[in-house]
Amino acid sequence: MMLLQFNHGLRAGELVGLTVENLKAGILRVRRLKQRKNVLYSEHPLTAEEQALLAGWTPDSDGTLFGICQRQYQRIFKQYCLAAGISPHLATHTPLATRSRC
Repeated sequence: MMLLQFNHGLRAGELVGLTVENLKAGILRVRRLKQRKNVLYSEHPLTAEEQALLAGWTPDSDGTLFGICQRQYQRIFKQYCLAAGISPHLATHTPLATRSRC
């Protein structure tokens, strides 16, 4: 989850809302929560590593890839940041956290 978020500059809400339909032929199609220059969707090529990790992934019963809500994801993210000695607030507001390869 965090790999996708980091590599593609996704917001937590965009990440937890992903479904199998968002993954087609090695492309991640994301419905953006905040419009960027009137762009409703953005498309990102998946890396070989991401494709391999997602190949055997079973979606949750609600149809989402990860089956958790945005609040749960934020708690998990905060725990990992604290364990790594990184301020969760700073981690979500740095250019590295919002960069995109595309």
